[in-house]
Parts: sequence; C-alpha cells; structure tokens
Amino acid sequence: AGCMDGVWVCGFGSFHPKSTTQPPSYSGASSRAALGMTLVSVSVLLFLSGDNRRRAWLAMASGLFALAVLLTDPGLRLFSKPGNVGVSYVTRGQSFSQLKDLSGRDEMWTKVWEEYLKSPWKGHGYFLTSSTGEMEVWGMKANHTAHNIYLQVIAGTGAIGLLLFMIAMGSLLARFARLRTGDLECKRMFVMLLVVTLWYLGWSLFCASFMGPVRSESVLFYTFIGLGVGQCVRMNVAQRRGVTADA
Repeated sequence: AGCMDGVWVCGFGSFHPKSTTQPPSYSGASSRAALGMTLVSVSVLLFLSGDNRRRAWLAMASGLFALAVLLTDPGLRLFSKPGNVGVSYVTRGQSFSQLKDLSGRDEMWTKVWEEYLKSPWKGHGYFLTSSTGEMEVWGMKANHTAHNIYLQVIAGTGAIGLLLFMIAMGSLLARFARLRTGDLECKRMFVMLLVVTLWYLGWSLFCASFMGPVRSESVLFYTFIGLGVGQCVRMNVAQRRGVTADA
C-alpha cells in the first residue's frame, strides 16, 4: 500500500510529481492529504501485521512520545515557529484562514453543489461539474474537478449515478470481505485491500481520486481491484475443488 499523487509509493519505489496544471497557490495540496492518509494507513498496517507484543510496544512508544512532547513543549511553540520545516510543509505559504477553508475547497464544493442542484437526477455529463462545462473558481474559469469523489460523481451523473456508484463499490467490498475466510494468501490480500481502501476513503474526500484523470492513483486503484478479484476467483475454485474431493 502507499500514497499517490506526488508522494512516495511504498512498495513500488517510485515518485510521481504533482501536475503543473493546478493553480500555483494550491499546488501540492492533495499531496498533504495523501501523506496524512499514508501515515494513518501505515499505522493501521503495522498494528494489523504485528502480534500483541508489537502492538503493545507501538502503543507505549506512541504514548511516551506524545508525553515527552507535552512535557518539553506544553504550548507546542516549537511546532508553531515560522522556520519549522514541518509547519512550512503543512502551510505551504497559506494563512490559517485558507487552511481552515481546506485550501479553497470550501468555495469549490459550494459552487459544485449549486451546479448539481440544476440537474439533480441525471447530472451534467461524465467529468462535468457544471451545466455549461465551465465554472469560475479561484479566479479561473475552467472545467474544474470537484476535489471530492462523491461530489464529482453526483455532479456528473446525478443522484442516479451516485446510487449506481455506491452499489458497485459496495458489491466489490462485500466480495473482498470474503477473503478473510480463505487461506493465508487470501487473508494477506484482504489486509492489503483493507489498508488501500482506508487510504482511498480518506484521500478521495479531498480530490476526484480514481474518478478523475488517468493518473497513477487511478491505475493503481483498478490494479488493486484486479488483484482482489483474481484472489476471489482462486479462493472460489479452491473451495469448489475441496467440496468435490470431499464428495
């Protein structure tokens, strides 16, 4: 599992630079969300892959680190210094007000929702977020993505399309959940898909994700689906052979 869109991908060892087509003031914003979800996903993976002793050590180490930070810097002044590398990476030159508005996404989401209400049932067409094909956001008129996968789907295909999308994703997750009852390889695949699903669930709240342009995260998403489906087929074949042998 790993993170895409401008963040190092663990296990694949590659780096995908950010697209230069986004407005300069918001360039790299999705990478922050991707990195945040990667930290969460890796933590979950370490917790799931270890035994109880490892989990206890991880929990204790995290608690001791948090305690040490609070004792040495109760006001968190070290983290709020302008020259702090971590703070500079998170803020990217943006003010607290801009960060509070999720790097301009508040304005984007409001306008996309208003456009969706113009055609609530069937939407405006695939990969369109407005009735005219153009919408002015951040001082630029273009066919912007919704920066949220659910808004992207519902604006383009309406409530009907969103319902079909949720049914499709739900049926996939239900099939993949059965892998936890299979052999060791199936269980390993289940854990990997669980972590990847967690990553996509979080990151897709801030971007069009795999419903956007064909990029690394889109290709990897469907690759993971293929791996999961292949493992489900293998498990079904093995179970049928077991039943036949018993008969």
